Amino acid sequence: MPVFVKVLLIILAVLAGLFIIYVVVGSIYFFNFATNNRKAKKKKDNDSGGSKVADTLIKMFPSLLDTPDFILERRNEFAAMPYEQMEIKSYDGITLRAKYYACENSEKTVICMHGFKSAGYIDYGPVVPFWHGIGYNVLLPDQRSCGMSDGKYVTFGAKEQIDCKDWAEFVSLKLCPGGKIVLLGTSMGGATVMLASSLPGLPENVIGVISDCGYSSASEIVKHIARSKFHIIPFPLYQVTDLLNRIIAKYSFEDAAPVKSLKRTNLPFLFIHGEADDFVPFYMEKICFDACASEKKKCVSFPRASHAHSLYTDPKKYEAEVKEFLLSCEAE
Repeated sequence: MPVFVKVLLIILAVLAGLFIIYVVVGSIYFFNFATNNRKAKKKKDNDSGGSKVADTLIKMFPSLLDTPDFILERRNEFAAMPYEQMEIKSYDGITLRAKYYACENSEKTVICMHGFKSAGYIDYGPVVPFWHGIGYNVLLPDQRSCGMSDGKYVTFGAKEQIDCKDWAEFVSLKLCPGGKIVLLGTSMGGATVMLASSLPGLPENVIGVISDCGYSSASEIVKHIARSKFHIIPFPLYQVTDLLNRIIAKYSFEDAAPVKSLKRTNLPFLFIHGEADDFVPFYMEKICFDACASEKKKCVSFPRASHAHSLYTDPKKYEAEVKEFLLSCEAE
């Protein structure tokens, strides 16, 4: 065999080995980044998911740290509010926990589903006073593997949608029997409530759904983050990471596709999204809105708002739109 052929084969073998290492190491990294939340749960600190993930997200999206003064004031008000700790068992045996902020003499409840590897009080603490002010009880669940809830894996709404339905049933049967329920979600929480909106068994007293910067599908948001923030081509890391999801966490990115669920929903919907969102891109709001089969739906955008910052950017507009939506839902 000629020398140049041997050299070529050696080079090809080295490149193949490096490619395999890249795929294996990269897929394990992305599985830990996207799905695995075990290390965070060992801390049991009622905080957001693992600090490494939080640090990475803040580096990618520094706007997540931008907090206006009025939000800080509301957080102080929220911190002094009394609450009750609630818990339920998920369909697969995980203990899920939530904080319940009762509003005196209210028969209306909003269930707030937080975002990726966050916690209920982190995403929604500043809005509890607003919801109390318009006469709503507030339930802040910690999604599976986040905050004080048990579990090891985040599933982008694939399993969380059933947890959301279970919380709605819990409110309907135990906390506020027969009362009206609104589902509210931000980012992954937005995807969660969209997915839950068409589930069989969702209580009939759920009167509306608000999705704030929810993504159209887990597969598309994961690929978008890979391209825009990690600057890599999704193939083949996406496929191998999803294989790890199926084997270890028993779900697939493909299982979390709000656009499919929205085609089967008949609940009123309010879609909210910031036009400057570089995490869940703004165009996903239109995809979700167009897919929604509900006869009553509205799409509201906030021109200068980054990810999950529509309220921060224009609180008067945000709260006015929410109030208007709720009045239309309650009137039915």
